[in-house]
Amino acid sequence: MAHQQQALSIAREIKNSDLEARALLNLGTINLNASQENKVKAIDFYQQSLAIARASKNSEIEQKALSALKSTIELLEKNLVIVRDTKDKLKEINILVSLGHAYTAIGDNSKAIAPFTTRMV
Repeated sequence: MAHQQQALSIAREIKNSDLEARALLNLGTINLNASQENKVKAIDFYQQSLAIARASKNSEIEQKALSALKSTIELLEKNLVIVRDTKDKLKEINILVSLGHAYTAIGDNSKAIAPFTTRMV
């Protein structure tokens, strides 16, 4: 992770938006694979990468960031089913919040609101 953070710093220093977006994408993937708590960080990195890719009109990175966000959503939805079976409410809340952020990132506002309005029994 340290190398990607260093790459991000250098990309920002030299004002290379393509390299910055790639570093953010990589940091998102690293965080996604780390732990449940890092899923929000991963989504944040993917969101930043997506915004930069769109601003710089880099369709390759934009598609990769969208794909990463959609994969994250699928993973979170699978985790949600498992966590609901264990009745771990704290983990369930964390996953619902992460899902809300991920749906917001891809622009699906109706699905973004649903996790925040889900009633926990």
